[in-house]
Amino acid sequence: MVAFVLTSNQAEAIVTEWEGDVDSSWSNDENWVDGTPGVNDSASFRSDFTGAFQPVIDSAGATSVREIRVLNPPQAITITANDQRLQITSISSTGSSNANVAILMSNNSAKDLTITGTAEFRQRGNGSATPEYKVTGGGNLTISTGTFRIIDAGAGTVTTLTVNVGTGRTVDFQTAITNGSGGATGAGIRKSGAGRLILGGGTSIPAQPR
Repeated sequence: MVAFVLTSNQAEAIVTEWEGDVDSSWSNDENWVDGTPGVNDSASFRSDFTGAFQPVIDSAGATSVREIRVLNPPQAITITANDQRLQITSISSTGSSNANVAILMSNNSAKDLTITGTAEFRQRGNGSATPEYKVTGGGNLTISTGTFRIIDAGAGTVTTLTVNVGTGRTVDFQTAITNGSGGATGAGIRKSGAGRLILGGGTSIPAQPR
């Protein structure tokens, strides 16, 4: 018999659901159905979220996940990042219709998602693909962290974030939006859908052609 050992880069990505029935610690495996999500994993909020605790980023370093999914949780979600940043590292592989989605809120049973705190929230590009925030089901998305930074995939590439906002939905960036080098940017966001996108706490932008 030949034994095979998977490295961390080869390990299969998982989708793990927040339960929040122990404490508010994001890094506590007991708060998740299949343990704390890692850099290649999906952090999911669905019917398993029956606990009293909302997630707080508390790790010694930055927390990175592949994507965030809000499906059918019984309550709204607030992710707080004060001491360490939260980063979405790449795009999802959930299927052809959601292949580029970094934040998925397309389920009609979705609830509001707020990402808040004094730390930075980052969206990183992945090759030539364009990451997308898909807010087309139930619930609205609010980002009110210290800063929101769009990081290019690599040298010579430019990452554009597509925000797909469905009818009756709102995506509200209540914080400064910066590019990889820290400069202010608005060109790095493309809107689609009939919903409302608010930048900087007040400026709505119209849909742009894909």
